Amino acid sequence: MEEKDEGQQEEIRPESDLLSLLESKVMQAVELIERLREENDQLRSETERLQNEITLRDERIRDLEGKIQELLHFADEIERFKRERQEIRERLQAIISLLEDASGV
Repeated sequence: MEEKDEGQQEEIRPESDLLSLLESKVMQAVELIERLREENDQLRSETERLQNEITLRDERIRDLEGKIQELLHFADEIERFKRERQEIRERLQAIISLLEDASGV
């Protein structure tokens, strides 16, 4: 009967080893899943932070584009004022020349 007990123990031992191995693999899988979940949460947070940063930069770009348009408008006005000033200067010089000619008569 001892032979049966030894045979049964040999059968039990491999099953026990297989269960231990399976348990070890399951624990590793659980740890991996937990680690991946943590990484996923971190990546989601980072993604949200970056999306917020992109939104803020997009708003800043729109503001700057608006200011560029204002500056271009002001530059156009400055050029128009320069032309008008030159035109006024030329007219005044013409009037002064006429007055000088008239007083010399």
